[in-house]
Amino acid sequence: MSATLTPGNLLPEGVTPRKVADSEVLRPVAHPVLTLKEYKGDPTSVEEFMIVPHNAIRRELFDFFAIMDKLHELQYRISRYDLIDVQTWWRVFYLFLKDYLDFEKKVFYPLLEDMAEEDGQTGRMQNEVQRLEEKRTRIIELLPDLNFFMTMESPDSREVFGSCIPLIDMVFPLMVEYFLDQERSLPPLMEEFMTTEDVKLAKLDLVDFIFYGRDPETNLVILSRWIEDERLLRDWVSLYVPKGKHFANYQSYMNAFVAGHRGVVARIKALKKEDIRRARTVAPKTKAPLRTPVFYMAEYGLSTIWSSDPIVLVHNAIRREIMDLYYILTSVESRRSEMPRAEVTEFRLWWEAFGEFVALYV
Repeated sequence: MSATLTPGNLLPEGVTPRKVADSEVLRPVAHPVLTLKEYKGDPTSVEEFMIVPHNAIRRELFDFFAIMDKLHELQYRISRYDLIDVQTWWRVFYLFLKDYLDFEKKVFYPLLEDMAEEDGQTGRMQNEVQRLEEKRTRIIELLPDLNFFMTMESPDSREVFGSCIPLIDMVFPLMVEYFLDQERSLPPLMEEFMTTEDVKLAKLDLVDFIFYGRDPETNLVILSRWIEDERLLRDWVSLYVPKGKHFANYQSYMNAFVAGHRGVVARIKALKKEDIRRARTVAPKTKAPLRTPVFYMAEYGLSTIWSSDPIVLVHNAIRREIMDLYYILTSVESRRSEMPRAEVTEFRLWWEAFGEFVALYV
């Protein structure tokens, strides 16, 4: 949630969490035009430096709007368990989106500003950077509010989505326009300042930043799974995936992604109104759904206070393990807390190892 958020202070008047009358008909969300840009696998292409992450987000948005269309068909009435599924899907997408926007802030825009300084008196690059940053700022302002509503705890799924619809209509059309604007305006200017080697290094920087983000394996799959040509995908993995994470590892990440993140999309699209009515009739009273916190890995090795690195190293290790813990618990919860005996044993072993590590530190 944004630092000063009072629901409504960054939003149009009347857009606040609200109760939705059972008889009220909620409208569908507005679809932006989503088209994947052509990718040829040219390591020297400046445009493809932007196309790769942009297409990754566009591909996630295809799934997001498929989910939202199905929810509209059901008038946003879904069971508590299905709401957990949607919110789990959203958190994965949101963390990837935040990692990419952090990349823009810490790597991409500083690179553009360096070019603007080289550009000198023409001011062309500086004008483009200022214009694009205005759009980016608006997206950054709205996204935390949308995340707040998408993940808020409520026994009524219509309250959750009724609060989100106006924000969805604002955020994603603006984001799609912003990406297209970058792809049109920046490559001709950047090419004046970048050598072939500069372009290759920039692409490696992007993958490194995303891969070492909040959810490395999932981020890597999201970044590239839209590349449907197997030869191009293998070439991309060979060029940009860190050493030791060869295609076999990538395929295991993809399998986990399809079963988890993509599995949510398939389950939601398969829902029928009679399933929802049955779930509302027989659903047992249970505790509130698990709410996953947002984890941020602290920077390591870059601090001017060298003595902070040993602390960051251990804290990041524990954060990473807790991320895995929440993934496990969310998976268990989505399966109605049912686990085979073998999985219970595996989880107990995992928990004992994690507990020993934490005990040694504290």
